[in-house]
Amino acid sequence: LNGDSVLYADPLAYEMALKGVFATEQAKSYGALAKDELAGFCHSIAFIWQIHPFYEGNTRTVAVFSALYLNQLGFDVSNEPFEHHARYFRDALVRAMYRNVPADIFPDESFLVKFYESLLGRGAASFDREELICLPLFENPALLRNVDPAEALDTSKLA
Repeated sequence: LNGDSVLYADPLAYEMALKGVFATEQAKSYGALAKDELAGFCHSIAFIWQIHPFYEGNTRTVAVFSALYLNQLGFDVSNEPFEHHARYFRDALVRAMYRNVPADIFPDESFLVKFYESLLGRGAASFDREELICLPLFENPALLRNVDPAEALDTSKLA
């Protein structure tokens, strides 16, 4: 995002937001986590991550939570994929929740779905972080919303 950031939940709303997402999850009855179910699961995980209640460690917390949750749902999931692809997982969470209308960038959960499909053993995936790059934010730093454009990264550093 060229230094830009997702807007996180208001600290005064953490409890209400978490209660809401957990109530929604509790009302769901997941099966094999087919396409639509997996997309809904990923949306909930990304939303929990966006609540961002900790100063540090939100991505790790969400990774551990989602592994425990999937195991509770009957899947056999370890923390290893989160460890080996931590940066991709984090960036996929960001892309699932980032919105910048002037830059024509909207939340895209497909990268998170791809990660969880691989996690669930539904095909090997290559996790190329470059596919998550939002080029308009590098091409025109004036489009950045949550960071001073003067602090934007140099586009010559992009591969």
